[in-house]
Amino acid sequence: MKRSWVEKEGAVWVEEGIISNEQYEQLLKRYPNRNSRGLLAMFGGVFIGLGFLTFVASNWPVMPNLVKMAILLIALVGFYFFGDRAYQKGSKALGTSFYAIGILLFGAAMILTGQMYHYMSTHATTFFLWGLAALLIYGVRRERALLYLAFVILTAGQIYSWMTYGEAHIGIFLLFVLGGGFEVVRLRRDSLGLLYGFLYVLQSLVLVFAGGSDYVWLLFLWLGVYVGASLRFFNLPSLQMTMVGAAFLLKAIEVFLLDSWVMEELEVHVVFLIAQLLLIGLLVLLTKDRVVSVLNLLLFLPVVYIGEGGGIVALILLYALSIGYLILGTQRVSAHLVNFGTGAFLISTLIAYVQLAWDFLNKSVFFFIGGILLFGLSYVLHKGRHRLSGEEKGGGE
Repeated sequence: MKRSWVEKEGAVWVEEGIISNEQYEQLLKRYPNRNSRGLLAMFGGVFIGLGFLTFVASNWPVMPNLVKMAILLIALVGFYFFGDRAYQKGSKALGTSFYAIGILLFGAAMILTGQMYHYMSTHATTFFLWGLAALLIYGVRRERALLYLAFVILTAGQIYSWMTYGEAHIGIFLLFVLGGGFEVVRLRRDSLGLLYGFLYVLQSLVLVFAGGSDYVWLLFLWLGVYVGASLRFFNLPSLQMTMVGAAFLLKAIEVFLLDSWVMEELEVHVVFLIAQLLLIGLLVLLTKDRVVSVLNLLLFLPVVYIGEGGGIVALILLYALSIGYLILGTQRVSAHLVNFGTGAFLISTLIAYVQLAWDFLNKSVFFFIGGILLFGLSYVLHKGRHRLSGEEKGGGE
């Protein structure tokens, strides 16, 4: 039985509800892809495309505008045409590589056309159109490489908008959130969820800081995605993990910075607090694992509004989260929860040690004691985790 047949039929079975996505993945693992021809053809297509683009770029300044436009149009149509032909004949890797080059060329053509006719843009709309085109091409072929490319274009466009125009592009943000989020929910792949979550964090950073908003709005944006990913009818663990990781990192930063920042000018946003409460209520009511969800909510609390002492409160919340996971993992005999709790506890201890001891100890003594402390903690937690893993394998007996 060929892997391509399993891929094609399996996708239909998933859509018809005959098998789940997890079962589909397990079926694919039984038929590893040993066909290196497609990969070589893909790299061949990429190198031909890069060779063409390099040749054009090296001779670009001496060409008249009419010739430049003709080259761009012919190349654009050519890559899409040959990509479609290769795809229709079953060479999906080669076809996808030509599509990807066509998408890149589309963006380059818009930028070069603007330069030829001295068009000055004041917004990153070019990247919005570029990302939209990439999503449309992906919508036709449903190849994940094209979706990844669209994600990268939209995120690069958002960062470019911040660096060049000093603002966030709302259209790019909405296109990424809605267009990309729809596919993340539809496909339910862990790797895709992780990538989307990481790029969403970058998009939200630009949206908040380029707009001059208080950083606490990051918590709201991340909590919104975390709540959505935790709801029973979505349930996207990799996306939840990414938002929890981002919120954990922000809490760690708050431990160091909150007490030294001048917080007098920070206003309490009533809208923020109401929206935050609504999301928390939704999370508690509609999630599958309420205990873990509520535990993770500790990371999304806006401790900055406490004022002086907010850094200490942030550190206490990190410890509360770590210990909560350790207790929960022990009760449920879950090595996964204990591993997360162990890692969070070690990082929290390291943060506390650096925060409290850096100013008072000799630097060599600081590192010496810190190393011994972490070795001791690591040994104790490893013993507990090892014992728990043995119980989990033995069925908790």
